[in-house]
Amino acid sequence: MRILFLMTLLFSLDGHSQNYTWMPGEVLYKDGRIEKGVVDYKPWSKNPSVINFAKRRDSLFLIFSSGIIRLLPADISEVRIDGKDIYRGAYVTRYMNPLDVKNVTEYFDEPEKTEYIFLRQLSSGKSLSLYTYVESIKTHYFIIDSAGNLTTLRYVKYIEKTIKLIEDRIYKDQLTPYIINNTKASKTLSTTEWRDEEMIKLVKLINNSNETSYAEAEQKALQKSHGFFAGLMASVITYQITSNDVLIGNFEFNTVYRPLIYGGYRFSGGRGSTKLVFQLLAGWYSYSVKSEYNWNSSGIPVKENLAVKSNCLILGTELIYNLSGNAKTGFEIGVGVNSNLPTSVSSLRTTTEISAVTGRPVFREQLHLQNSPHISGYAVIQIRLIKKQFIRAVLEPMHKVDDFRITKPQQSLFALGYHFFLGKK
Repeated sequence: MRILFLMTLLFSLDGHSQNYTWMPGEVLYKDGRIEKGVVDYKPWSKNPSVINFAKRRDSLFLIFSSGIIRLLPADISEVRIDGKDIYRGAYVTRYMNPLDVKNVTEYFDEPEKTEYIFLRQLSSGKSLSLYTYVESIKTHYFIIDSAGNLTTLRYVKYIEKTIKLIEDRIYKDQLTPYIINNTKASKTLSTTEWRDEEMIKLVKLINNSNETSYAEAEQKALQKSHGFFAGLMASVITYQITSNDVLIGNFEFNTVYRPLIYGGYRFSGGRGSTKLVFQLLAGWYSYSVKSEYNWNSSGIPVKENLAVKSNCLILGTELIYNLSGNAKTGFEIGVGVNSNLPTSVSSLRTTTEISAVTGRPVFREQLHLQNSPHISGYAVIQIRLIKKQFIRAVLEPMHKVDDFRITKPQQSLFALGYHFFLGKK
């Protein structure tokens, strides 16, 4: 429950951090007027239907709705956020055929929807400008040529005779007139897929441009945030046992210090959740703890020994909240869930007593115990350093390892270490 609460909190923090971010920008109206002010902007994962704009950034001015202008795509030509996105209001036709293989139809079909919407600019140039519109059913692409003509690019998938998937890349025919006498663009068009980065690359070749748009830079930053990492941690493991057996309850185990080797894959939440990071990881650690307890049974000295040895493989999933955005350094906090898979675990409890007759130790009983896989939650703090380096701390609170016959062994772990990100960032 605690881990679920923390995950919910991280999602709410991400949503809160993305909302009400008033940034400098301007609005270009259809009559040619330009009005400067601030735009309520965030990196939307889907195109907005309304964009809020204000002429001043004063806190009191923004509190009252009378100070905020709701911009609709039918009312404006463009909304420009300084140094970031450009959204264009346009009356367009888009084709609503799904591209997800699970939802494609068994016949060629392109249902249409025509309305005013906000298009996000991906790239612009002297010959073509590329725009996109993202919604649940699919991602759409549009081009505007130097004469101002807007074209909706088309891509259709359907099932033929219930067995064969047909992909009709009509967009390649639509773009062919713009690549005449352009060898590089022609070769690229033949392999261009229905993805932002590939569409941007093609349009840049058509425009013979090397300029990087904000959308392209953001796309590259997201790609660089994905990648593998590996590291080493020093862990402090505390082991304890609770039991209905009063004797076992008196065991005090030594704290052990062991290395923890780990690695995994890191990827961001994507556009719209840029501060959320997901990490999948695997690791390995081992430990050995022991305890001794001396007591008397009817005046006869008894010695209890309990030794626990464990080699454990861990598979984990982490949800990390990036407090510093795209900055090269900063703090990250998060939560994780581990599946602990013992590769070799043994627990041995032995009991000996001093014979009242001979005065020598006499073996009384021996009990073998075996751990099984278990799940645990933990908290994470990461400090991002320069050159793709991280300092990492993990706190795994006391949790049940397994249920033995009459014992409930528990362990906690605190680890501090370093890992190196192998991605491009």
